[in-house]
Amino acid sequence: MLLVGESSEHELGFLQSLGLSKIQLLGLLSCEHLTVVALGLGVGTWAGFQMSRLMVAPLAVSDIGQSIVPPFILVTDWSLMLPTYAMILAIFHHGHVRPLPIDWKNETV
Repeated sequence: MLLVGESSEHELGFLQSLGLSKIQLLGLLSCEHLTVVALGLGVGTWAGFQMSRLMVAPLAVSDIGQSIVPPFILVTDWSLMLPTYAMILAIFHHGHVRPLPIDWKNETV
């Protein structure tokens, strides 16, 4: 988040000149980054399922080109995926909340 603050100083300054407090600005940036993380996880998961289907389909035929019986069944190990997602969200949370202690009374970061 600090890198975003440094790379878009003009945008942040413009938003502050419109009247956004530092807390509102922090909330806006956090919401923006959370949206990117959620979309990345969702699209990445969907793409992974699609790639699995694409990779398994050519393997699900016999030596004479007929579909094998029983067909391949793709199984996702969610006991591995969910902790991975939780770690990604924890890294996101740690990167947004921990390095910016806020003085809630004075709205200073």
